[in-house]
Amino acid sequence: MKIVKLHEIADISSGNPAPQKKELFINGKYPFFRTSDVGAVHLSDNLKTPRDLLNDEGIKGLRLFPKGTILFPKSGASTFLNHRVIMGIDGYVVSHLATIVPDITKVDTKYLYNFLIQIDAKDLLGDQSYPSLRTAEIGKIEIAIPSMEEQRKIVAKLDKSLSRITKAEKLLRQNIANVADLQKSILAEAFKLDSDTHTHAD
Repeated sequence: MKIVKLHEIADISSGNPAPQKKELFINGKYPFFRTSDVGAVHLSDNLKTPRDLLNDEGIKGLRLFPKGTILFPKSGASTFLNHRVIMGIDGYVVSHLATIVPDITKVDTKYLYNFLIQIDAKDLLGDQSYPSLRTAEIGKIEIAIPSMEEQRKIVAKLDKSLSRITKAEKLLRQNIANVADLQKSILAEAFKLDSDTHTHAD
């Protein structure tokens, strides 16, 4: 296993200034990823549903980023929240997000994404009172790189483990919903009984 810097295995840049005119989003069909889209999911290896879509006029002069680009918040309060996503479709990206396009001959995209989840942005900032990361600093992140075969094995193992967690989470949510329904039923019955008692007393 070797240690490399992120800029050695990926193209790192920033997104585009956000178009300000509302008419550039009318009848939009081109995905425009904002910091809020990333924050809404926190972590995702297949983000496909940005809130905004640009039209043909709106994308003029903007750089298109490919499916598989990793988004990494680099300015504003969300920098410290350590949101990380992989774009599941080609799209345009706001400038508050760093864009990391892996060299897939050197690193598996999901391996790199999972490695970057472990990186705390606070450790990259000299002045934490002003949450703003330069892409050059992001590029200095050191990544442990095993062989491609080993990277894929690690990803498969993580996917299997996370799938179990997701299933457990769904079951937990369903149980919580069932408990909430039961609580409502008990309360409704209790208040009904209380109401009946007062009626008879009158």
